[in-house]
Amino acid sequence: MLQYLIILLDDSSTSYCHYENTERGKGLIALETLRQGIFFAMKENLMIQFVYPTYVLPAAYREAIHTIDHSDIVPATCEDKELLEQADVVVLNDWKEAERIAWREDASYVLRTTKSEWFDNYKLVGNALGKVQRMNVVFTDLEQFTEEDFATYKDTLSSLSETLEQLYEDGKTPQLNLLTDRMMLEQMNNCNAGWENITLAPDGKFYICARADDDYYYGGSCDIAEEINEKAANDERFCGTLVYDDEKSVNGSAKMLGIIEEFMSEGVGFAPDCRVYAVYFD
Repeated sequence: MLQYLIILLDDSSTSYCHYENTERGKGLIALETLRQGIFFAMKENLMIQFVYPTYVLPAAYREAIHTIDHSDIVPATCEDKELLEQADVVVLNDWKEAERIAWREDASYVLRTTKSEWFDNYKLVGNALGKVQRMNVVFTDLEQFTEEDFATYKDTLSSLSETLEQLYEDGKTPQLNLLTDRMMLEQMNNCNAGWENITLAPDGKFYICARADDDYYYGGSCDIAEEINEKAANDERFCGTLVYDDEKSVNGSAKMLGIIEEFMSEGVGFAPDCRVYAVYFD
């Protein structure tokens, strides 16, 4: 069931996952698109997560953002210092940023790192755990881990588990995704992109995932500025299909599992036929 709408405010909005956002330059979302995205979230009762670039947004954008309850995902290098001091999630893209940051107990942090950087600096995370609400560690080169690396990784987790144990004994309950999340799981838990959350990009279209490369950047979905308030005479609306390798599919035979084929009122998510369905306005 759809719960969150992630709005990328700019093409250069910070990455908060393992993907890199290095190929796209500055490209601010249209103000009208932003407003319609907010209205969409209001109508569908979705929590919005705004993902920011490093520069200060224009005043009209900041005003629009504050018309709805939301969470702010902000890079540690953000030039808007007031926003950074109040951000719900702060993204650290390297360890130098982690060394300089003023940790806040009411904030969550995303630390993006390579395996070698982690092995050299993981103790910094241990020192920070008592000063933060939550720490998410994201490996940007997970596919390069070897069996020897996993053994070293296990040792780092063992060390951090001792730190967490002591903090819990002292009455503090910080979360570290690599450890505490695993203790609470009773079943598989993924990022749930396309099921619990969907992304509105600066181009005015919905995407399953914010990742911007050939494998994960989904198009042909919906231009909300022009199409989202239209309905077909039969109360169903064909919205477009996933574009993959310049091929389109209208019958579910696309190379990828999910295709955004039509708007339906049930919500956004993977259906049993492996297609992805989205919401339209009543």
